[in-house]
Amino acid sequence: MGREIRRVPADWEHPRYTEEDATHRDRIGDYRPLCDQDYRSAAKKWTRDFDRWRAGTHPDQTADRPYFWEWEDPPDPRSYRERRWTKQQATHYQVYETISDGCPVTPAFASMDALVEYLVAQGDFWDQKRGDGGWDRAVAERFVKRGSAMSLVVERTEKRLSILAPRDGA
Repeated sequence: MGREIRRVPADWEHPRYTEEDATHRDRIGDYRPLCDQDYRSAAKKWTRDFDRWRAGTHPDQTADRPYFWEWEDPPDPRSYRERRWTKQQATHYQVYETISDGCPVTPAFASMDALVEYLVAQGDFWDQKRGDGGWDRAVAERFVKRGSAMSLVVERTEKRLSILAPRDGA
């Protein structure tokens, strides 16, 4: 969970909920969560994994889960991009939250330097909504260099559940 930088085309417009597909009328116009993959590629991967499960060669297969779809749901076309992008098409950098399948939290930028400047000046959409202002420059530069940052880690042990959150946000 956290934030990641995705490469997107310069003219990319992330889909939003409409009257027809919003789960509630308050969601109309909000970004729709979207995996960073096209539907066709996701479906091919799911089918390959399903075939491995049927053959008994999937590494996650256990006796208490006889059916693959109990382990992993088939991909939903509404959760994926319609088409695959080439490196030549995906020329811009955009920050996405990764708590859902992903919604943008910044505009797209032609360079990583421009993304850093935006984060320092304004923060992401959630920072702006809360009135928190921009990020510390060192944090923004470290995040952009890494390409992602976790916002929360949940660790389960036999006796307790620990929630660890990074202190510096990156």
